[in-house]
Amino acid sequence: HPVDRHPTQGIEPKLVLSIARTLRRRNPDVLHVHNWSTSIYGIAGARLAGVPAVIYEFGGLSSAAAPSPKRQRLLRTLAPQVDHFTAVCRFLGDRLERYWGVEASEISIAPTGVDFSQVDRAPEKDKARAQFNLPQDARIIGTVSVLRPVKRIQDLVEAFAVLAKARPELHLALAGAARGVSFDDLRGQAARHGLQDRLHLLGRVEDTASAHACFDVFVNCSEFEGLSNAIIEAMALRIPVVATAVGGSPELVIDGETGRLVPTRDPQALAAVLQDVLTHPNADVVERAFDKVRQECSIDTMVDAYRDIYNQTARKGVAESRWQRTTNNFQRLR
Repeated sequence: HPVDRHPTQGIEPKLVLSIARTLRRRNPDVLHVHNWSTSIYGIAGARLAGVPAVIYEFGGLSSAAAPSPKRQRLLRTLAPQVDHFTAVCRFLGDRLERYWGVEASEISIAPTGVDFSQVDRAPEKDKARAQFNLPQDARIIGTVSVLRPVKRIQDLVEAFAVLAKARPELHLALAGAARGVSFDDLRGQAARHGLQDRLHLLGRVEDTASAHACFDVFVNCSEFEGLSNAIIEAMALRIPVVATAVGGSPELVIDGETGRLVPTRDPQALAAVLQDVLTHPNADVVERAFDKVRQECSIDTMVDAYRDIYNQTARKGVAESRWQRTTNNFQRLR
């Protein structure tokens, strides 16, 4: 059911009741809710329906800013109604501890799972470049991302401009739909450096693995990330990765081991590291990155992790839900 207004503007009672009726019919042992907006409705509906256990998954944020004091109070009020918490990376797990007041023992880290069978079907570089009309003889720096302000795409364009004048073989490819970042602004930024013919805006791409296959280096220059699927795909395709040291990215990109890290909002630093990666490619780093994501971020690994979490939470929830325990403890304190 779509919800037009933000939960902080008030719960939509009809939607909560509709969810509760559906849950009563289906009678699950566990309800798994995701992130903020949907969780309020899901948790309220689950408690009305008498679902024994609720799992809250923290999958990402659009900003690294701390929740407001009002939001933090609401989070801590909501926390006792959740039986177990999961996060896609340790960084987000730490935020659950800090702002929700959740104990570490109540949080499981279950990294994002990527379908590597789809990644493995990516075409060879020459065929991928032909698919996107990119020059075959270029060295291409690229990214795959929804082009939102938090992604700091303009920093990547500036870093590219620092390198491109001395390296005529370099081109920049940006794959992703524009959401708050204008293609015209990016073209204008490139044009001011005389590089408009070497900037390629691919737009929204369904086959992200094919877009990655075009690149010689992949860049994520966000000022905030959870655990980036785009980074995982690049590593799985043995493409060198340069990323900003924010959010959960350092859990994937270990500087000098599985990729390179740079500070955010620093095009000069990004340019310097890109120059080093392009000039001194390191096959060992690429292989370690490949091994890391193939072992830790596959669909099978994620499914196994959630199966264990569901089974454990269901057994605990059927015996006595956390909400019941909280109520009982409160009554005993009185």
